Amino acid sequence: MEARTAAEISAEIESERASGDLSTYIGDSDKFFESLRDSIAVSLSNTDVVLAQFIDDVDVYAAKIIPTSAAYWAWNAAQWQEGDELALDYDTGGIGYSVDDDTKKIVVVSAYEASQGGLVIKVAKYDDDDNLVALSAAQLASLQSYIDVQRSFPITCRSIDGDSVYMTCIVYVDPKIISITDGSSINDASVFPLIDEINDYFETYAKDAMYDDEFRLVDLQSKMSAVSGVKSFNITSLVMVDSYANSRDVLTSAKKNDTPTAGYYVLANTTGITYQEY
Repeated sequence: MEARTAAEISAEIESERASGDLSTYIGDSDKFFESLRDSIAVSLSNTDVVLAQFIDDVDVYAAKIIPTSAAYWAWNAAQWQEGDELALDYDTGGIGYSVDDDTKKIVVVSAYEASQGGLVIKVAKYDDDDNLVALSAAQLASLQSYIDVQRSFPITCRSIDGDSVYMTCIVYVDPKIISITDGSSINDASVFPLIDEINDYFETYAKDAMYDDEFRLVDLQSKMSAVSGVKSFNITSLVMVDSYANSRDVLTSAKKNDTPTAGYYVLANTTGITYQEY
């Protein structure tokens, strides 16, 4: 902000001056007005100077503040650039990369989870076949170091195999579109419409979930219902199992939801999904 001078404020007041004759009450109204105007202008100018300096100081200090929200740190983890070193920004006092290089940002899933005394950031990347997988030990260590030099409270980065999804479901289909034998497309036996949609949902969910990775059964059901040839279905079992062998039954949960330990899911079996003619 740039402070106004007293002369500038005087001009502003002059432009707003009423045209009425005040001489009956205060004598020479012109001289009185000029004196009052100039006094006000000086006072307001001094106020502007103080306010302008205050705003400038806030801008400087705001640039140095390290955010502490969980969503920020999940976002920040996805900004990590593999192989690059952080550098100090002498203008702001902050830490960052000298060059922003999206080709080195390999974290595609980043979600947060509150823990006792700190925060857990759950991350994953793509492998060569575009499957979501855990970071290597070296990559995870580098990411943790990247977070450590910036954080002001305990933050742990976690990267493990995706939580396995075990589903049992009876699907009623139009046999002219989907085979009741194996769920493949009648037009292309190499395509499995429902399975492909479920896999796509979990992959899209993992990326879109950044940074809140809560799974909601109703969202999956909506995706399944939209598959061409699927008339109805009945999910009889839906269990999520993480890398630590902890299992969670979604259907018996109060809200029919779940939060993956890994931050993402992998459809573990398709044999529990059977097809019948509608």
